[in-house]
Amino acid sequence: MKKTNSSDSLRASRAAGRLNKIYGEETRDLEAEWRRKHLRTLFVLSFIIIAAEIIMSIFIRSGGIAHIDPEKYFVKYVIVPGCSYIFIDVIAALILKKSHLSGKQLNYVISLAFAYICLLVSFFHGYFVAVYACGVVAIAMTTIYNDKTMTGIVTLLIIVADLVISLTSIWDPLVNNGLTYMLDISLVIIIELSTYLIGIMIIQWEDKRRRAFMIRQFEVERLRHTATFDQLTGIRNRLGLRQHIDNQDGRRVYAMMDIDHFKMVNDQWGHDVGDRILENLGKIMLEKENTKIGAFRYGGDEFLMIFTDCAADDIGRVCRLVREDFVESLPDEIRAADVDISYGISPADQKLSPSQAIKLADEALYRAKKS
Repeated sequence: MKKTNSSDSLRASRAAGRLNKIYGEETRDLEAEWRRKHLRTLFVLSFIIIAAEIIMSIFIRSGGIAHIDPEKYFVKYVIVPGCSYIFIDVIAALILKKSHLSGKQLNYVISLAFAYICLLVSFFHGYFVAVYACGVVAIAMTTIYNDKTMTGIVTLLIIVADLVISLTSIWDPLVNNGLTYMLDISLVIIIELSTYLIGIMIIQWEDKRRRAFMIRQFEVERLRHTATFDQLTGIRNRLGLRQHIDNQDGRRVYAMMDIDHFKMVNDQWGHDVGDRILENLGKIMLEKENTKIGAFRYGGDEFLMIFTDCAADDIGRVCRLVREDFVESLPDEIRAADVDISYGISPADQKLSPSQAIKLADEALYRAKKS
């Protein structure tokens, strides 16, 4: 019973490992796809901001709102900001395309680039309090990466920068950072903090949802494994055999194997010893499995190997290796009792159905036992 529990725990651990690997690969693929969309959104945002600046400059100049030389105004509020946005876009694109950074590091690069664009808008156009709300978008975009640390860093950067920009007003001297202005900035910061808190809640909820999904997938994997694998030997059972036949295409050859004098082993040394022998044979056959070779427990002490698109010499060699490794694994007293493996191989005839080929392999097995 302890052996069975240990074997189940090992299989459960392997299944969990496979699921974690699949989950990690899918997460990396999704993050890579989102980075590309994040970058495209960065380009679109830059284009929209530059277009808005041009339109706003025309509107302000035609209305005589800004008391500044038109050329200086265009340079200060259109050319310099526009070049700054494009510079950040190009740097972010080059890093994402040619850098050897890890996926997580690239997530930070694109998220911080987006935040810097939003902060530059606030820096160049601090006269309009509404532009500070760009930071909300940058914070929200980071939640897709499911990284609380990243979201926290971007939020802290934006809030601190908003405070510095609003208090200094280096670029735009027309900003009147009086009480009303600072109250508006405070409201923007409250909105940014709220966005951060909502983002953290979303990240935590998404993490729970993903974990629950993984547990369900693990249970499905465990049930599938239990249904299609023999618990004693670790190789597939008859249900697994049927699934293998249904899913495998190509020219198949079947090798039926049987343990000679196995009943004597159970009678003379006990069923525990017999179970260990079956378990050892399962391990030996499992070692021979690959994309072209499948191993199955057919029933009792009968085992089956299926060879797909394998040469006849390779089939015979693998069968001999299974037999040699099995005999070598036996205790001396059992080996001295002529416990061995007999096997029979079906013809390499594609016209034969699986049941016909298995029957022919079984007949070849019994001819081998008699000889």
